[in-house]
Amino acid sequence: REDLAMVLDAQKLHEQPAAALVASSAGRGRRLFKDAPGDVQAIHRAFAGARAGEELSKPGIGYYTAPTAPPVPLAGFMSASEIAPVGGRSVAHQQTAAVALFRTL
Repeated sequence: REDLAMVLDAQKLHEQPAAALVASSAGRGRRLFKDAPGDVQAIHRAFAGARAGEELSKPGIGYYTAPTAPPVPLAGFMSASEIAPVGGRSVAHQQTAAVALFRTL
C-alpha cells in the first residue's frame, strides 16, 4: 500500500489523469487489504485533491461513495498472477498491481 501511494504521489507533479486502468493480482484482495478494494482507494485518494479541514478531522479513511463521482474514471480487473522478469528469468508474481494512467496530449 505504501509503495503504491509513493509512486502515485510522484504522479501528482503532472496533470490530472483523464482515466486509469488497474490490473491487480487476486492476492491483493480482502486478505491483503482489510478494506478492499485497496488499490482502487489508493488511486482515488491520490487524485482526489485536498479535503476540507472538518473532513480531515474525522476518523477513518474517506473514499468516494455514490452519488459523488470518483476523481479519475477507473477500470480494471483481477488476475491470478502477472509474469515478469527477475534476474534474467520469467517469474509469476502473485501480489502485484499494475496501474496505467492516461493523460490528454
